[in-house]
Amino acid sequence: MTHDDLATLIRDDLAASEPAGSLDAMVPVQLGRRRLRARRLQAAGAAAALVAVTGVVVPLATAGEHEAAPATHSSPADRARELLEPSTGELPTATVAVGPIGTTFAFSVRRDDLWHDYRVTSKVDVGLEDPDEHCRQAMEELGYVSCSVERGPDGTTAVVQVLLVLPVGEVRADNADLGPVGDNIYSRVPITALETVDLRDRFFRREVLVANPVNTVSVNEQVNVPDPASAEAAFVVPVDELLDIAGRLATHPEILSPY
Repeated sequence: MTHDDLATLIRDDLAASEPAGSLDAMVPVQLGRRRLRARRLQAAGAAAALVAVTGVVVPLATAGEHEAAPATHSSPADRARELLEPSTGELPTATVAVGPIGTTFAFSVRRDDLWHDYRVTSKVDVGLEDPDEHCRQAMEELGYVSCSVERGPDGTTAVVQVLLVLPVGEVRADNADLGPVGDNIYSRVPITALETVDLRDRFFRREVLVANPVNTVSVNEQVNVPDPASAEAAFVVPVDELLDIAGRLATHPEILSPY
């Protein structure tokens, strides 16, 4: 696959529902890089800022009618953070995004010169009626690194998947195919196109999806590394822990209730 082929994939994935127009396919990638740099700087300075102003958070860069919510001590974001911290260590105050297809709590932290991004998304308006078919499509049609159907500690059925994503800046959030709210600054890239992606733009995500009759819960960790083997070595949260967290949130949604 050539660089032009990859640009076409990105353009098709992101702009299928947008009005026709002339746009260099690398423009959204460059925008994505700038947004990531800005978010990294914000995360790095968050601890100092919180000394002066308690509860201040930076809105996640998303499109659509989203709103940023402050994370207080008793907030759902705090409870999501408490579920992750046994594996991740101390996390900063969450960035919270509320949108039409879900609520996302995002945490970014730098460890050993590598940024780790964690996201907990609830109320995703995307079903998981047939996990086996989901994995078939992920592997055969979307080019994921891996996808398997697993059982969580409480017996819930879950999907565990690893995929390559590329930062692309702000895009429309009303298309569920682009991923849950709070995650639309990235676009999927088939693993077969890995060599056409700049090293700076290679992000690997390990994600667990658990569905209940009402919604789907997603918990993921994402790292900026050159290849799947490096990602596997860099991931901090074990798969069993991701399964446990996603299962608890799917079976006990009151954990993330605002009250």
